[in-house]
Amino acid sequence: MVGNYGEITAEEYNKMLDITDKYIQDVKGLIRDEQDLKIKAALETSNIEQEQLRLDYQKQLENIDLKIQANKDAQKELQKSIKTTGNEAQRQQLEQDLQQTLELEKLYNKLSLKAAENYEKGGDRETSIQCYEVGAEASMKRKDYLNALVFYGAVAQNYERRKKYKEAVKYYHKVAKLWDLQNVPENVAENYGRMALSLRTLEEYEYASEFFIKAAEKYEEARKMFESSKSYQEAASTYESQGDMKHAALTYEKAAEIIKLLKNNDKYEELMEKAAECFSESGKVQKAVDLHLLLADTFTDDQYRCNKHFTKAISYAEFDPSLTVKLLKQQGDALLQSHDYFNAAKCYVEAAEISKQLDESPVEFYKKAGDISVKYAESMIKVRNQPRAKEGFTQATEYYEKAGMPDEIKKIKELSKSGSSERKSQILKELERLREDMEKGYLPSPTYNQMKEGYEQLLERIRK
Repeated sequence: MVGNYGEITAEEYNKMLDITDKYIQDVKGLIRDEQDLKIKAALETSNIEQEQLRLDYQKQLENIDLKIQANKDAQKELQKSIKTTGNEAQRQQLEQDLQQTLELEKLYNKLSLKAAENYEKGGDRETSIQCYEVGAEASMKRKDYLNALVFYGAVAQNYERRKKYKEAVKYYHKVAKLWDLQNVPENVAENYGRMALSLRTLEEYEYASEFFIKAAEKYEEARKMFESSKSYQEAASTYESQGDMKHAALTYEKAAEIIKLLKNNDKYEELMEKAAECFSESGKVQKAVDLHLLLADTFTDDQYRCNKHFTKAISYAEFDPSLTVKLLKQQGDALLQSHDYFNAAKCYVEAAEISKQLDESPVEFYKKAGDISVKYAESMIKVRNQPRAKEGFTQATEYYEKAGMPDEIKKIKELSKSGSSERKSQILKELERLREDMEKGYLPSPTYNQMKEGYEQLLERIRK
């Protein structure tokens, strides 16, 4: 064992460095020699030989650790002496000694890893883990946290590969805490995520969700937004699988908010829909309605999506007729903005019917449905679709009758006649143009006569 060096002489100190240097070379040779007989024996021969190799490695590691400690003790004494004497030679010696100590620490780590890897290759995983643990503890003792991370991480992954998830959780937590000390949130998050996966496999769902959320928060701190959203999604699905719909909904919503920052509207929609469903199942129906209204507002430029979310919001509001009426009105307004007159009118008619069930006046809604149907008819006239125009006027008449508005019905009859007159004028002009083309020889006479007959039949139907 290394004792108290006290005031060492230069001769004693140089002798110690010579011994240390020789030992460094011996260990380097062992590490470089991949065909070392002891390593080969560990891979190919009996357990007795493997045990002997383990003891050899352990002895070598202990010797290196003693040398490291001896160097550090000597460095302390030299530092005291330098403070007192200001000796330049001692200062230079101290710098060399520090370099030697660093080299020894590197060799210690390499030898520990080598031993662990060889035992694992030979199938002796327990001894392999012991080697990693020894390396980790020695690194922690020297406050060499980065190498401790390597050793603890190797132990955690070893246990995870062997499906020993309880042990894996313990070591992933050690790694996470060390990365936190180093202020590297992304790596903390990664190990929290590994912990959470192992905990979920152990059916420790509450703790799994907790560490998925911790991982998400650390990823967010590291500005890794996609990874943060994924971790929140994992937490939400874990809550959902256990029937904790309230926390599942809140966590899906959080994941959606983050993914929206990445401008991924498809994924945002998917997550918000999941959140709404979970809110509904947890009894918070109004919140589910609000999320679908938010989605409808998000996709105002996409008629299909916008209408889909209004419809879903209305389905959640079945328990509340007054809310349903309000939503139908909002849906009708949105459809009107996109010129979907036919479906907009249907929304107002449905709102009117529910209002009657509530003993409330449906007049406003029937009138609005009538106005929209007139717009629909006028739009059909513009594209010369007389049957559809007639259908629109007929619907408008029906809705105005239900609203008790005879003056509006008179206006429809006038508009209908006006539309018919305009259409007759268009047909007559077209017949005149065709006749001129036939006279100039552009259109064969039989073709002209056939087209003329068709237009005359159309005029007759309009007159009727």
